[in-house]
Amino acid sequence: MMSFLKVFFPSWNFFNTYNDLPTLEFKIPNTNSWQKVFSPPQRTFWFWFINPRVNYLHAVNNHLLLWLQELQVDPPNHGEALLQNSHFKIAKKMAEQELRIKNISMPYELRLVLISVLDKSKNVILEFPVSM
Repeated sequence: MMSFLKVFFPSWNFFNTYNDLPTLEFKIPNTNSWQKVFSPPQRTFWFWFINPRVNYLHAVNNHLLLWLQELQVDPPNHGEALLQNSHFKIAKKMAEQELRIKNISMPYELRLVLISVLDKSKNVILEFPVSM
């Protein structure tokens, strides 16, 4: 009888695995504070029905995950290879657009960071300056 009840009460063990979250951070030169490029949106009632910002942030996160996987498989040997990488170009353009909306002008530094879900520690993967 108890084994039959397991059909109605599944095991939720798939929530026990955690992945680190990739994010882009920026820093204006001559400052020490790094800030997130993509800040989480304000939640409102209409968020349940219309949420293009969340869809965009989901696409950004997916892109950063793909770029991170590519960097882990084939890390660039020198700076020129990184500048020609399509994932780098897309991430840079997304960050430029987001920072333009926040009225932050060039030059600035960007970095790709892995943030641990469990202890919020940061692991810097890649750091690069952005200028005109």
